[in-house]
Amino acid sequence: DRDKGCRRQRQRWIRDRIERGQPKLVLLVGRLAVRSVLHTDQPIGRLRGTAHRVQNTLAVVTYPPEQLIRHPQDKAKAWEDLCLAMSAVEQEVTR
Repeated sequence: DRDKGCRRQRQRWIRDRIERGQPKLVLLVGRLAVRSVLHTDQPIGRLRGTAHRVQNTLAVVTYPPEQLIRHPQDKAKAWEDLCLAMSAVEQEVTR
């Protein structure tokens, strides 16, 4: 199936970039990023609020910009996600 092949290729590309760059944190913005990195179909609302681990790198999930445009009330949640990302990185650095 062509879609599955594209998804696998995208997942390999992202994993490769994480391994090469060794970022302290990856901000997963939107469903496509979440699926590609966390390999789950769970809704963003269930995954946000927690720092996940991917290949020894922290990952924080948040809503994509189009979600925030359609649902401005979610902007506060996105801000919380950014604050979580900053806090997680700070804690990682002080380890």
